[in-house]
Formats: sequence, C-alpha cells, structure tokens
Amino acid sequence: MLTSSDENLSTVLRKHLALLRPNEKTRGRQPRVVRDDGSEAVIDLLLGREVPAYATTRREYLVVELKRPSQCIDLAVKAQLESYAMTVRQDERFDKANTHWTFLAVSNEMTDQAASTLLQRGRVFGCFHTEPQFRIGLATWSEILGASRARLEAFRERLGYTATKDQGVARLHRTYAQYLPQALR
Repeated sequence: MLTSSDENLSTVLRKHLALLRPNEKTRGRQPRVVRDDGSEAVIDLLLGREVPAYATTRREYLVVELKRPSQCIDLAVKAQLESYAMTVRQDERFDKANTHWTFLAVSNEMTDQAASTLLQRGRVFGCFHTEPQFRIGLATWSEILGASRARLEAFRERLGYTATKDQGVARLHRTYAQYLPQALR
C-alpha cells in the first residue's frame, strides 16, 4: 500500500516508479511533473494498493483533493482537480496499462453548476470523466457516508449478522488484551 499526503506530483511519481521498477536505480534527476501553467500540483491525499491479477499486478490509486468545510466544490475546484488528473494522464512516466487512477474532490457542499457536470448518463456515480483506467469525480461527505452506510447494510443483510457494542468490546479485549492497560483487562 502506498500513502502520501501534501506531496507534489514529482514526489508521487518517484514513489510510483519505485513500485513499478524496484530494482532499477534512477540515474540523474528526473524532470519535475508540472501542470499546463508550469506550477506543481500538491496532492492532499494519495492512497494506493496492489491487486494481484493474472500474470501481472494491477495498481489502483485514489488521489483526493480535500477542501475545507466552508469551501463548496465549484467549477474552479473541478478545474483544479481536472488539471491534476490530466497532468498524470499525459505524463508517460506514470503507468496507465496496469494502473487505475481515480481523482476525487471532497467537501461539505457542492454548487449546482458543479453538480450538473455529474449528471451524465452511463457514467459512474459522482464522476464527470471516465475512461477504462482513469476517472475524475466530485463528492460531498454526506454522499460518501451515505454510500458507505448502504454498503454496510447490504453486507449486514447478506451475512445475517449484527454486532452489538458489547460483542465489539469483548472482541477488542480478546484480540488486543496485551496492549490494554492492566486496569482494563
């Protein structure tokens, strides 16, 4: 798993290349990864994982642009995120063949103009740009939490299991007893 926060795309690229080619030493200094306007993009949060697949390893990256609660996701935020995504898409040093990239901007609210860009038929919910290995989207915290609750309920229903608070605490005590203070054992 690869995680980063508040790093520029050049740093993210170095980590990505180290995963792709672990035995290869980078000779010389790599050119910086810059946006169209020449500025460097600073990634708020990057999560990555490797998924074993037939005869290869598939990598998945989630790049999250976190906005402060008082800042609505608007068309300017959409453009910023799209600029970051297109910078990665157009830089040949980032693997696209065995890697799936998702770029997502998140805040408490979204303007109607930004929300209207998500209403395209045939697209993944919340995404305004979708390709086989690449997608860009916008979401509010309430949408993310609502979708997570729905998935939790679907799993709970399928498994026919509901954990109580007492059962959860008992399991924590069994599993992590050695880390608990003596008074809590």
